[in-house]
Amino acid sequence: DQQRKGLLELINVSSEGAFNLLENLLQWARTQTDKIKYSPENLDVYEVIAATISLLSITAEKKHIRLKNNVARNTLVHADKNMINTVIRNLISNAVKFTANGGEVSINVTAAHKMMEISVSVDYASAGRHDAQRGFPGAFDQALRALEILHATRIHPEQRVHMISVLLDDNLDDVEPLIERCESMGITYLMTLYSHNRGQKP
Repeated sequence: DQQRKGLLELINVSSEGAFNLLENLLQWARTQTDKIKYSPENLDVYEVIAATISLLSITAEKKHIRLKNNVARNTLVHADKNMINTVIRNLISNAVKFTANGGEVSINVTAAHKMMEISVSVDYASAGRHDAQRGFPGAFDQALRALEILHATRIHPEQRVHMISVLLDDNLDDVEPLIERCESMGITYLMTLYSHNRGQKP
């Protein structure tokens, strides 16, 4: 009975995950036809991250990776729900992809001068290579759109929006074009080195 219960719970999570992925694809389609509306509201980041962890739990379990939500409950931000879901899902999905088997992914939020900082991951300067690496068509355009909206809707100048890239042996030539793109967008560019203990590259 316990095994059957576990299987039913797994099927339920998988069904919810498939529904959420379909919803995300529809959301992406709306962005491509300019039918998406920016609707900011007060959101609990803890709840957003918890929902994303639930969505990606099966993928993490396949690599025996533990997903840990270190964000305190009632950590409120003013943002568009669909947009923040996309950004957080992108970050956690990449973390799972680059973490070695048996590792741990911890999610934290940092407040800088009482302002939240946020980064969107872009590893290649071309849409084709970025989308292929992410395994999701339109990922590049969606990431840039998220950066534009985040930057344009800042309430205070101190709020910082970053594009972040993992430096790999096949994207060295992409760094300069990405920096130039960030300069034209008015955002900052962050680069992180690929850690050997994160496992094999995709």
